[in-house]
Amino acid sequence: MLSITKRIFAEAICNLSKTKPIDKITVNEIVKYSNAGRQTFYYHFKDKYDLIRWMYQENVNQFFKLCDSNESFRGDMQKIYQHFAYNKQFYTKLIKMDGQESFMSIVFDNSCAFYKKSIVERFGQEELTDDLTFTIELSCYGHINMLKKWILSDMKIPPEKMADNIIDNLPNNLRKYFK
Repeated sequence: MLSITKRIFAEAICNLSKTKPIDKITVNEIVKYSNAGRQTFYYHFKDKYDLIRWMYQENVNQFFKLCDSNESFRGDMQKIYQHFAYNKQFYTKLIKMDGQESFMSIVFDNSCAFYKKSIVERFGQEELTDDLTFTIELSCYGHINMLKKWILSDMKIPPEKMADNIIDNLPNNLRKYFK
């Protein structure tokens, strides 16, 4: 039941974003569009950025359920870029948001967490060194800024090629984990 309510709010912000920049959409508009109460919204989310974070995380979770665990990291990364291309209109609006709660900061946090978790779980590394953590964060900054540039340039490079470019340019101490 909770998930259904959250999805209704997610659908509302997606539909509202078709006619208005996301940073201009208010919680009141989301609630009104959803035919729900403000208290219901705040029961689930602290603000619209929390909703956006949840939406992105849900997309990521759904995406990884679809990824074949036997597929290469390259294949999984290509699927991620295909997802961005398929949802181009929405992500283009999200990319244009600025500030601490921007979509890009959400992508950065999730990307770093993904790399760290993958190395720990898939490769049995119990603790990440400071150097490896630095490399992950530096790589994620570059990755998300290239993602932003790609989205804002109207995704002229095919998603598969973008994913290949990111993987082919991973630093050596990350590349060994994600061949």
